[in-house]
Amino acid sequence: FAEDDLRALMAGQERPGPASYGSLGHLALMRIRRRLQRGKKHQAHWYAGVPEGDKERLRSLGQRLVNLVSEYLSRGSRRSRLMDEARQIGNQYGKEFVDKQLPVRDAVEAFIFFRKGLDDAAIELAHRGNLSTEEAVEVWELMAGLADQILLAMTDAYEDVRPAQAAPAR
Repeated sequence: FAEDDLRALMAGQERPGPASYGSLGHLALMRIRRRLQRGKKHQAHWYAGVPEGDKERLRSLGQRLVNLVSEYLSRGSRRSRLMDEARQIGNQYGKEFVDKQLPVRDAVEAFIFFRKGLDDAAIELAHRGNLSTEEAVEVWELMAGLADQILLAMTDAYEDVRPAQAAPAR
């Protein structure tokens, strides 16, 4: 623990983040939408594989996840609960992709596409907030750890259906 964090904790205060993490979600959503509108979606097989009617449900999950990331970065005391919720969202993404018979490679490609939007937003936020190198590394480590768990939860949905498909008939 940093000394300032401990002092704030003892005083009953939550130390504010070095920059407004709440704007991370807004920045990320803007970047993701811009990339989709600029034609990046035509390069993404996973995007073409999702029926138009299902995109709204995935958008809603994505917005929930982006807001959760912002909250995760700013709420140290609730990170465990937020991590669990992020895993649930990742698993829900995986189930949606499995239901649409999207290959796991395409699902991972979709994950990378959206994670890139979050990464870019975090970099911009670090510049705007004049984060020190240590603070920027901490933000990146928190986001990377959260993203890793989301990806693992997403792939768990694929693993959950695999045994049923691979089970030999009796």
